[in-house]
Amino acid sequence: MQIDFVVPWVNGADPVWQMKKKAYMPSSGPGKMDVGEERYRDWNFFHYWFRSIEKYAPWVRYIFLVTDHQIPDFLATDHPKLKLIDHEDYIPKEYLPTFSSHTIELNLHRIPGLSEHFVYFNDDVFLNKPLRPEAFFRNNKPCYTFWERPLVLQYPISHGEHIKLNSLALINRFFKRKNIIRHPGLYLNYRYKRLIVGNLSMLIFPYYQGFIDDHMACPMLRSTLGDVWQKAGNVLHETCLNRFRSDTDVNQYVFRYWDLARGNFSPEYIPSGYYTYSDEKEIEASIHDIKSGEHAMICINDSFRIKIQDFDMLRKRILEALQQRFPDKSSFEK
Repeated sequence: MQIDFVVPWVNGADPVWQMKKKAYMPSSGPGKMDVGEERYRDWNFFHYWFRSIEKYAPWVRYIFLVTDHQIPDFLATDHPKLKLIDHEDYIPKEYLPTFSSHTIELNLHRIPGLSEHFVYFNDDVFLNKPLRPEAFFRNNKPCYTFWERPLVLQYPISHGEHIKLNSLALINRFFKRKNIIRHPGLYLNYRYKRLIVGNLSMLIFPYYQGFIDDHMACPMLRSTLGDVWQKAGNVLHETCLNRFRSDTDVNQYVFRYWDLARGNFSPEYIPSGYYTYSDEKEIEASIHDIKSGEHAMICINDSFRIKIQDFDMLRKRILEALQQRFPDKSSFEK
């Protein structure tokens, strides 16, 4: 099968982009807006993303790079596997300009020429070991881990928890658990290992209680995005009308939830490394992971926990580790 990768990128330091963002900065809205600096801060390691893809997934057909009239300085734009996509190329005009990753993600199926089978990356998610296409798709279906756990909320409810709650509510509007327990091999699969215990404990509930979001590269079916728009387009439309991420939104995980709830996936479990840099111990763990290849995928996630005064030093340490792991230029670099 033909598998494409899609990755969005923004240069938050671009003065032209900053002026446009400032012009649309909300004073109020239907819900609390998430406009934190960490949503747009550039770590200057995007070229290592291309190195990791070329080294560990050379089988990819095309890489669709989604930007808002921006091109990374290092990029060889004439690369035969590279497709440059501007927001205006696929996002409906009524939603533009947008500064919300949710709008960018919810409309991916509209990208011209995109394969039915594609993997959605954030620019902070790297491959750290070779992965075959079967790690993402098997029998023409996306490979997912069915990992259910109750969504436990604490006051004040965080922005991310609002989004999870909205997405879960949408799924429970269309699906009951009986849809998946008709296929026990999907719900209780040996590949999940200890996670099966948690899934078993959820069987007493008629509706889904919460899915775990692993914030890694996510395989998707273009047709699934179209299905969700057809059946729940009003919810996605309201999200896309928000120029910035809002507590009233749903996000791209709703597509994965949809295929999980209807049993349209192939069971898989790939341990991954997710780092938000809450303390020195986590920083050291991430650097070790990068250098050693402990996990096949890693996420170096920007976070409000990273103080501005610590950002440059942390970035330097991560860049040094990435340079040691991926010292050679990719063919995507000038």
